[in-house]
Amino acid sequence: MKQSLFILMVFWATFAAAEDQNTIAIRRTLDNELTGWRRGDVNLITSQYTPYFTGYDGQVQVDPRKWAFLWSGGTVHKTGLEEFTAYVEKRLTGRRYDTARSIKHIEVRGDRAAVVTEETGTVTHQGTGERMAIKQYNYWVLNKIDDKWKITTLVVNVGPPAP
Repeated sequence: MKQSLFILMVFWATFAAAEDQNTIAIRRTLDNELTGWRRGDVNLITSQYTPYFTGYDGQVQVDPRKWAFLWSGGTVHKTGLEEFTAYVEKRLTGRRYDTARSIKHIEVRGDRAAVVTEETGTVTHQGTGERMAIKQYNYWVLNKIDDKWKITTLVVNVGPPAP
């Protein structure tokens, strides 16, 4: 029993040591963003992003030449928070998000960070009851601005496909 408790304490200390205030704050930013989707709260979602945010659909591709802008149909002219807010409003209308996010990797370099997440769950169309399963990897870039981590780039559905 004492040996098991000691091993558990060592494991916990190792896990806690791997986290620092930056990774904890980054997790909080991504948790807030996810909570916004679950609650249907546009402001909670968009407040996690910078005004110059750009988003892409990775189309299950690792090669960025094959990515498409999320909300602009492939044109460079529609990037930034204003267009993203309109995109979020449209995505939330008549849909309920029951999703989970597992952070697979966080790399912090100064005031910039890269994060890979696995997204799972369902989106339900409230009018028809139709459910769409979600299982994908997302790639995030965050910048620390005025001591807060904000999302500057998001690539959803980046390849390879989640197993």
